[in-house]
Amino acid sequence: MSKLHFKLNPQTGTLSENDSKKYFSTVGFAVFAFMFISYGALYLVTALLARFVPSVLQNVIFQNGISMIVQYGIALPIALVILKKLPRDVNPPEKLGAGGFFGGLCVAFSFMTVGNTIAQFIVGLLESGLGRELINPVESASSGAPFLVNLIFFAILAPIIEELVFRKVICDRLMPLGEGYAVVISAVIFGLVHGNFYQFFYAFLTGLLFSAIYVKTGRIRYTVIYHMLINFLGGVLVPWAVDKLMPIMTEEMLMRLSEVMQSSDTAAMEALADELSPYMLPVLIYSGYELIFTVLSIAGVFVLMRSIKKVRFREGLLPPERENKIANIFCNAGVAVAIAGFAVIFVVSLL
Repeated sequence: MSKLHFKLNPQTGTLSENDSKKYFSTVGFAVFAFMFISYGALYLVTALLARFVPSVLQNVIFQNGISMIVQYGIALPIALVILKKLPRDVNPPEKLGAGGFFGGLCVAFSFMTVGNTIAQFIVGLLESGLGRELINPVESASSGAPFLVNLIFFAILAPIIEELVFRKVICDRLMPLGEGYAVVISAVIFGLVHGNFYQFFYAFLTGLLFSAIYVKTGRIRYTVIYHMLINFLGGVLVPWAVDKLMPIMTEEMLMRLSEVMQSSDTAAMEALADELSPYMLPVLIYSGYELIFTVLSIAGVFVLMRSIKKVRFREGLLPPERENKIANIFCNAGVAVAIAGFAVIFVVSLL
């Protein structure tokens, strides 16, 4: 497929209205193709398997494998054919440094805290309006699955593939518009492709951070490490600990614990301690994660306040028309169909 050609208006030094809309529309069509084919093909494959070999759908390894093959082996290459029509740009590689890397990690935890808080509020409103509890897809996907399966799919494969797609590929194709466009638009897409209200807000906010780090350093390895670490802690280690703690997370056990703690019966306390000793590791992991998450989140606020004023996004080689900026982004065919597609996906996630 031939590349699209864009010319700057010699008087304004920006893309014309038509070229601005054409650029955004191309991105929109690529994202729509990725999501439409991902969901459509996955639905078709699942329906066929349920019809002919339903037993394989009980295999969590097979489920995750099929999902990744459909998304990144079928849908992504088609979306890339569309995106490759656009020019690309990338900054020269720069080192982040140990201090910058740790500071970025703290900000990531802060953004996750804010995103999760917003999500809980929005989901709470939706649950009140619908009159029922919504299912958290993250918990349902990781809960009960073998530790090694979650480790491979959530903490290794998913971060590598997603960072290559949403930072390396999408940011590179948006960089000609300007660093700000690349950071914000790629983060919005990253949040939307998660397809539910539980994940959108923290995925969008961490996407902003990851995209900003990538466009400034030109190195994908930083965001891959961040993504791996976050997914490992929140999507692998903590679910494992929660699963291990389920046998003692009962009303009866909590009542016993309360009674023993209030009593002065040393023998009963020792007996309960022996009974709970096999659960000490998951308790330590869960409580340690909560402590680390809280401390780093607080530190991230100070890091963000100190560094945000220093961040400057440079203009791209093909800056869009400054007038009617919002209309140019949204009032085009590609973005319109992408928004409609995401609206359907988010509505379906509530069913």
